[in-house]
Amino acid sequence: DARIAAIRARLADLLNRPELDDGTTVLDSDLADALKQFQTQGGLKASGLIDTATIAAMNGRDTTQDRKRLLYSLERVRWLPKDMGSRYVIVNQAGYEVQVMAGGQQVWKSKVIIGKPMTQTAVFNNAIKTVVFNPYWGVPASIIANEYLAKLQRDPSYLDRIGFQITTAEGTQIASSDVDWWSYTGKIPYNVQQPPGGDNALGELKFLFPNAHNIYMHDTPNRELFAKTTRAFSHGCVRVQDPREYAVVLLGWDRARVDAMVESGQTQSVKLPKPVPIHISYFTAWPDETGKMRYFADIYGRDKPLDGAMSLTVVAQR
Repeated sequence: DARIAAIRARLADLLNRPELDDGTTVLDSDLADALKQFQTQGGLKASGLIDTATIAAMNGRDTTQDRKRLLYSLERVRWLPKDMGSRYVIVNQAGYEVQVMAGGQQVWKSKVIIGKPMTQTAVFNNAIKTVVFNPYWGVPASIIANEYLAKLQRDPSYLDRIGFQITTAEGTQIASSDVDWWSYTGKIPYNVQQPPGGDNALGELKFLFPNAHNIYMHDTPNRELFAKTTRAFSHGCVRVQDPREYAVVLLGWDRARVDAMVESGQTQSVKLPKPVPIHISYFTAWPDETGKMRYFADIYGRDKPLDGAMSLTVVAQR
């Protein structure tokens, strides 16, 4: 429909996504995702369709919610350390992005994937200390119990066939087919690892900042997911779209050296010359590098309880 071009231009402005304004007149999957993003932000049904309510919202966007999101973000800024570091990393979960800042300027940015609403990424501050090349994936016991156990009870040799390694608490490696998986309904008393390789769940690189949440950043073999507008697919860790460039920025190496380390296929851990502060945050209103304010869907539903807490504070102060 010829009107699609005008809708693309309007959404490009409202969502601060200039790539949408390409003049095409087809409602494709990218435009449908953008419509869902806009509908979610406006409290509409996220259908991805151009209905009467969506058109009305595009023609006269209610800025009340935007103003509230600005207040929520100002409150959340108070939770950040007063000194974030002269060079630091900040992840905005609601914006699905990571930025590396130095001297108050953005030096690098990338898309990220965050935890599903049922396995949310936490908010906390820490420091990146280590980059792991070609990492093993230690499969969490919760994933084995919740996602693999039923399959293993039907097919005990499944982990053997897909190349996973199983060890006992004493460190003895055993075969998946030797385990009586029917004996377990919850916690599994074995360590399960996926060796490095093209199918490894962590991809080529892992970025460590030890914390109580057991969250880290890493690559992924499922890079097609970065094309999605809403990117909440993980079990809580943060996946980075361009991990090799991220390693370049953090380590201060050239790209050729990072590429050589990855392509060696060897698992190697490299300490950063100096730990880099990282702030895993959640802002539904946040400016881009030019200072233009952007508004994001409250994917985890965290704005409403914050609004309630802020309202109670105002009442208490009266």
